[in-house]
Amino acid sequence: MTTETFPKIRKMTPLLNVADVSRSILFYEGLIGFEIVTEFEADGVAEWALLRAGDVEIMLNEGDAGDSESRRRLPPFSGQVLYFDVEDCQALHTDLLSRGFRVDALEPQEYGVLEFRLRDPDGYELAFTTPIDDDNLEI
Repeated sequence: MTTETFPKIRKMTPLLNVADVSRSILFYEGLIGFEIVTEFEADGVAEWALLRAGDVEIMLNEGDAGDSESRRRLPPFSGQVLYFDVEDCQALHTDLLSRGFRVDALEPQEYGVLEFRLRDPDGYELAFTTPIDDDNLEI
């Protein structure tokens, strides 16, 4: 079967299994302005949510959060990493530090981006990058 016979993929939305959907919503809203698109509650408790920031969507699902603790202890890049391409990685890094987020150092990468990482409350690794150009060569 050739790729011409498959339907065109329009987007991908990761689903993160989390221990507490409400806590994760607050984290992602505060992080870079994700907003709730749709939320499902049972007995007044959020069990699932679709969040959006710009063209990026993520789903949060309360269920078996899996190994949140062991995810937090993983060394960088040892599991899946969610990459976010942002307009100004340096400004975001400064803003998150000023608001108390625990972020890694901002570093230029050999593949041409400024980058920093952090983990969400369930240990998922998030990376934020901006392509390096003449306007952001200095850190």
